[in-house]
Amino acid sequence: GFKPSAAGKFSRQNYAVYLDTELQFTDEFLMGYALRFEDYSSFGNTTNYKVTAQYAVTDDFSLRASTNSGFRAPSVGQANYSNVQTSLDGGVLVDSALLPPTNPVAVQLGATELTPEESESYAFGAVWALDDINITVDYYNIEVTDRISQSERRTLTAADKAALEAAGVPNVDSIQQASFFTNDFDTTTQGVDVVATYSTSLFDGETMFNLAYNWNETEVDK
Repeated sequence: GFKPSAAGKFSRQNYAVYLDTELQFTDEFLMGYALRFEDYSSFGNTTNYKVTAQYAVTDDFSLRASTNSGFRAPSVGQANYSNVQTSLDGGVLVDSALLPPTNPVAVQLGATELTPEESESYAFGAVWALDDINITVDYYNIEVTDRISQSERRTLTAADKAALEAAGVPNVDSIQQASFFTNDFDTTTQGVDVVATYSTSLFDGETMFNLAYNWNETEVDK
């Protein structure tokens, strides 16, 4: 359940600056550039970019590509959520707490303050515009590091409890196990998107048919 001590008001502040521009170098060649700076009161600042390009091979066929970095800030909930569950472990009732990663008990078990999930990605593809038919095909590759998940339940040893009690942490004896949100693993996702659109006149009106196909796979890198 939720103890009264788990209640509270939690907040953070952040500000951001964005810069985005597109340049038509020639009639066939277009590039775009974007820069984003964001500062969070909880974990500091982050700077990310995006570069895009499109080249018209013919009036009907174009190639395009992009590369960018990105991030996802840990939520205020992930950084502060707390509750206690009682469950059976080997026939014994055990109190297991889900604690904020900055809680002294979680820190004793190896937790650290959450940092953003970060990504690096690139994509390239083609666009066909044939009369009433429009087709796009794109490949993308996204690497995400420090993805956030809940840790396994870790058991508080007698030494852990003694250290916490010596530091003045209350109610340590009431918890046998604890888990917390943590920056836990890295992944790579790659895939292909195909989108086809056909416009025509039907039943005295304009009708559009859409076909979309996606294939992707995600692998855990670390």
